[in-house]
Amino acid sequence: MLSSKIFIPSMPETAQSDNSSSQLQITFYINVAKDVYLATYAYRTVDSTAAVAYGASQGAQGTLCPCGRTNEFGLLGVKLFPPFITALMAKTHEVLTSPAAETEIAPLHHYDEQQQAKLKALSGYAHTLVLPESDPYRKWELRWINKPDTIPRYMRAAKWDLEDAKKRIEATVHWRRDYKPDLIPPDEVRIESETGKIIINGFDKDGRPIIYMRPGLENTQRSPRQLRHLVWCLERAKDLMPPGQESLVIIVDYKSCSLRTNPSISVARQTLHILQQHYVETLGRALVVNLPRILQFFYTGISPFLDPVTRDKMRFNPDLLELIPKEQLDADFGGDFEYEFEPVSYWDQIVAACGVAADGTRVNEKELPPVTVPAEALEKVPSKVEVQEVSTSENVGIDERNLHEFDKQPEGISIAG
Repeated sequence: MLSSKIFIPSMPETAQSDNSSSQLQITFYINVAKDVYLATYAYRTVDSTAAVAYGASQGAQGTLCPCGRTNEFGLLGVKLFPPFITALMAKTHEVLTSPAAETEIAPLHHYDEQQQAKLKALSGYAHTLVLPESDPYRKWELRWINKPDTIPRYMRAAKWDLEDAKKRIEATVHWRRDYKPDLIPPDEVRIESETGKIIINGFDKDGRPIIYMRPGLENTQRSPRQLRHLVWCLERAKDLMPPGQESLVIIVDYKSCSLRTNPSISVARQTLHILQQHYVETLGRALVVNLPRILQFFYTGISPFLDPVTRDKMRFNPDLLELIPKEQLDADFGGDFEYEFEPVSYWDQIVAACGVAADGTRVNEKELPPVTVPAEALEKVPSKVEVQEVSTSENVGIDERNLHEFDKQPEGISIAG
């Protein structure tokens, strides 16, 4: 249910008293899905008949009844006409590409000397894997390796096991070399965005970008391009992360989804493989809403392919307002953000905000780091680095301030392991 207030300063003189406000305050409670519009008109006026007539002239009809206070009357059971509804709800095509001003980034990661030694060792190893200088993709490999979150994410994903981290990052280096996720031209996947089945819009209370997925809006046949579109969106969400943020939120909305439009188990497996193996520690939360009982088998089917960390981040039908500011949450999910998807403006805004050129490169190439390799990486990196063992707890080195009760008390449907 949406509640909105508007103030109309131009009340007719016949509907005003000498000692009352010249404003007409109208509070609407709207349930658009059921095509029922209930409203309470609070009139500060002596002439209630004139006030009702004024409301009717603005596109409303209903029954006059007292509101319970002196000189205030209301219209109950009001049906609003479309032009009036459109003006009231104030839809926007503007995409939110930055978090709210008061956002505090969380969680924050801090590393002790032993952990820093492992991070340095993994960085040195990763730099020995880069392509030769003659290869045009070399600078993009370095750009990815040198990002401040890359090495720490792989180290944390490996729970500070250096040898495991090496295997993980090497596998991703080779995958990115073949897939080139950072160079997917926008027009290659643009058709996949035309219905808004996957959009990036808004941020949660910790500054994580939000990706909305609506399987019910599927518009294309299954093909590799669908997966490339998802990867393109993951890369754009990472582009929009504020400094210090290393993860994102995915909201999967199953409203109007059917067995026909729901992804197959095989597609879900491919998606999970990419997310869990090549975007490690990138999923902050996975929130599933409006899941019909007929599709619950889908999550049972993919459960064996969910690693424990990913499974722990999934929640079913949570209270999204506990996690996302009202002004950043789409009104479809109870927020105040009245976003209306329009494919051309959405696509243009995301491409511009992320600085993506037509060929998939960046508009401002100066943002790319120098094509250099750290001196320590030019020496042979030993297969094992002697450092004192540290705790492998997932929470080591994490500043836990601003963590929500949501993360501590999982709710909803559990997925069998």
